[in-house]
Amino acid sequence: MKISLAPIGNFRFLKYSLTSFIITGLFANTAMADGRDGLLNIIRNAPENSWIQMNTNKFSDAWVPFELRANQSSYANPATIINAWSSFAWDSNRGDLLLFGGGHANYAGNEVYRWKGATQQWERASLPSAIDYNTYLPIGGAEHAPQASHTYDNSVFLPKADRFVTFGGAAFQSGSAFAAQNPDGSFRRTGPYFFDPSKTDPNKVGGGNGTGVGPNSIGGNMWTNRDIYAKPGFASNPPGSVEGTTDYAFENGKEVIYISGPDGGGTNHRLARLTITDYNDPSKDVWEALGMNWYGSGGKGAGAYDPVHNIYIKTYTGDTPFTFWNLDNPGPFNINTLVRLAASPDDFSVTGQYGLEYDPIRDRFLLWGGGGDVFQLDVGNKDGTNWIVTDVSTEFSAKLPAAVVNNGVLGKWHYASDLDVFVGLEGPVDGNVWFYKPTGWVDSAPVPLPGGIVLMLSGMGLWGIVTRRKNKVLGC
Repeated sequence: MKISLAPIGNFRFLKYSLTSFIITGLFANTAMADGRDGLLNIIRNAPENSWIQMNTNKFSDAWVPFELRANQSSYANPATIINAWSSFAWDSNRGDLLLFGGGHANYAGNEVYRWKGATQQWERASLPSAIDYNTYLPIGGAEHAPQASHTYDNSVFLPKADRFVTFGGAAFQSGSAFAAQNPDGSFRRTGPYFFDPSKTDPNKVGGGNGTGVGPNSIGGNMWTNRDIYAKPGFASNPPGSVEGTTDYAFENGKEVIYISGPDGGGTNHRLARLTITDYNDPSKDVWEALGMNWYGSGGKGAGAYDPVHNIYIKTYTGDTPFTFWNLDNPGPFNINTLVRLAASPDDFSVTGQYGLEYDPIRDRFLLWGGGGDVFQLDVGNKDGTNWIVTDVSTEFSAKLPAAVVNNGVLGKWHYASDLDVFVGLEGPVDGNVWFYKPTGWVDSAPVPLPGGIVLMLSGMGLWGIVTRRKNKVLGC
């Protein structure tokens, strides 16, 4: 394994960069036996700062057969899963892309799709649930599977738990958060949902037996409803999921999800953190309020957590394209700060709803809004001054992503920690999967076993440094 120390500018970043390699090795300890060695060979042969198209078939090749779709008369076009404010998560344990979406007035099906890195092809991971059109919930109730939903930037992957997580957004027909029905017939908020990638089957429903479109449908029991909002006193004014953003971290030995979403009935965001304490007992999850809106933070966008500067940043709009929460003093009354750019390219504007991801190896944010342009955001001062955007695009690539990503990129842009590339998705029918290889790319294979990592760092005299300090590590 190669570790690049060249871009490291301070001790905290040194600790962070090395620890991120440890976490990747611990949680993705497959030694590339799943086919990622093939992906890495493709990446190695590409120039740095270039785009690589990775899919060898079309998204449409994997679509649910028409007769098994949740609705055959309307809301039946799977192209809107990508098109309608969707997001994916990157499965760093397998080198796969996991996609769930649809929702509101666009698509009724709650099936999951996967772009499999080992084959570079799209495949169906599950069949959709049938819908109870009295409630618009999946047949069998909310405990079996989620409603189809716009997912904005609300999809994450937990490598230690080995689960895809969706917080939803604008659910099918309601346009609101995931819902469950109470015994008295009323509805309440529910979720998030955990999906088990090890159970995928293109011919099984994501929920239980008999919950699919066919009366004899076989269930894969792939979904688990975490139902965190049912815990008494668990969440006081939790962030909404419509137009929400999320990001993953590994802190103090636990997996953590940062969540920003609308504050009450408006569009401005508040920030919270969900810590998964016990994978088998949601009642032990810990919910913390981290920040409130003060200067404006709302609307669709993408969010990302920066453990080096200890901030959570969200794309905003207009003359103030970013806002962030300083997490040095988190709490329900911690107000957001607006960013005032010191410099940016003339062609940079977040009105296209960019995707935003933190780059842990090179300590920066990268943004993509479609086409070949990639923009770098360098963090300035915590009063919002001296932040800089630069264009890092080149002309190396013979092929480039489509210039326009309908309804914005949002959560269709993720950092793949196991490959050190950024993954973009565009094209509602083709489902083009793109890898962006950054300058200073770090070859992550072969991944040593955990004991090998410990011995390696011990020899470098760094293991004590890494383990004595608080881990705060970004995942995929």
